[in-house]
Amino acid sequence: MSIIILIVVVVVLGYYLSLRIHPTTRCKRCDSSTRHYDLVYSDRRRGTCPSCGGTGRQERFGTRFFR
Repeated sequence: MSIIILIVVVVVLGYYLSLRIHPTTRCKRCDSSTRHYDLVYSDRRRGTCPSCGGTGRQERFGTRFFR
């Protein structure tokens, strides 16, 4: 039982350190291009990506929890 707890602690600590080093990831919706294209008229740019706000980056899962 103590081995399982130790493994869980090591995994959580590793993920925490990974979040501290790299808190953001590429936006999956706009593929980090900072542009959002309409689904019907894909050749026209429709403004910034609503998912990332035009930055091309999104916070990773757990970033807000560990801060």
